[in-house]
Amino acid sequence: MPRLLLFIESNTSGTGRLFAQTARALGFEPVLISRQPSRYPYVVEDAIRSIEANTADLTVLRSLVRQLARSEGVAGITSSSEYFIATAARLAADLGLPGPDADAVAACRNKATQRRRLDEAGVDRVRHAEVTDAADAVQAAIGIGLPVVLKPVAGSGSVGVRLCATVAEVAAHARSLLADPTCGALLVEEAVKGDEYSVEIFHDAVIGVTRKHLGALPHFVEMGHDFPAPLASTAADRIAGFALAATRALGLTWGPLHVELRLGEDGPHLMEVNPRLAGDSSPSSSAKPPASTSSGRPSNWPSAGRRR
Repeated sequence: MPRLLLFIESNTSGTGRLFAQTARALGFEPVLISRQPSRYPYVVEDAIRSIEANTADLTVLRSLVRQLARSEGVAGITSSSEYFIATAARLAADLGLPGPDADAVAACRNKATQRRRLDEAGVDRVRHAEVTDAADAVQAAIGIGLPVVLKPVAGSGSVGVRLCATVAEVAAHARSLLADPTCGALLVEEAVKGDEYSVEIFHDAVIGVTRKHLGALPHFVEMGHDFPAPLASTAADRIAGFALAATRALGLTWGPLHVELRLGEDGPHLMEVNPRLAGDSSPSSSAKPPASTSSGRPSNWPSAGRRR
């Protein structure tokens, strides 16, 4: 039986270490492939085998994983880093290993592409525009109606995401983001009012709904979570069904998904779909997948409760 589980880079807290520990518990040898393994203290602390490689070069990675597959056997390839999920999916597909659709993951990682596909599927119609300069960001914001949310099309952890209430704020934040040459493009979105939730999905089945507590605007910093979210069953079902419709429209039905949304007066509206577990150590990151019903709703849906 193949004995290696390969991890392409890692996050520095939360699930990265848990991924490696779980691989060992299942009888596999975790191997971290990283440009700089020393970035992750748990590698030394837990005696995790690591291989230094240029993880930005798909050709280098393909050669390396094929060599490992021939010499030791590879059971799976994944990543706990959102920036490398698409890379891991492509490598797994190369070897015929289980994994999410690599093209769907890559499309989902681009927030503008994600919005377009959801529009086309009729899942959600939050007004938005993709822009590449500050002037276009201002014009888009005026057309959508202030306030707006301005964010990079690619990113993670709400980095660079800001509520802009005036034209001056839109222009200043757009210039600040685009000063980074790796940014490329921005997404200007309608600011949806309502409480914020996330839906945790695994293999096309809803595990649960998380209520988020955010810090002060204009930023969107998560300060705490309630899991399970204290919601009436009808509201929880509506949120769960909406999240499943979004992930299915994006072609994401394999593995973990973290869907962020707001519950407005007219129902749920999507913020974004993330093709990964919930980040850091939020309670929902460690929730166990339950058996599911034909509707995708867990048959052992948790009763209302609070964990902070």
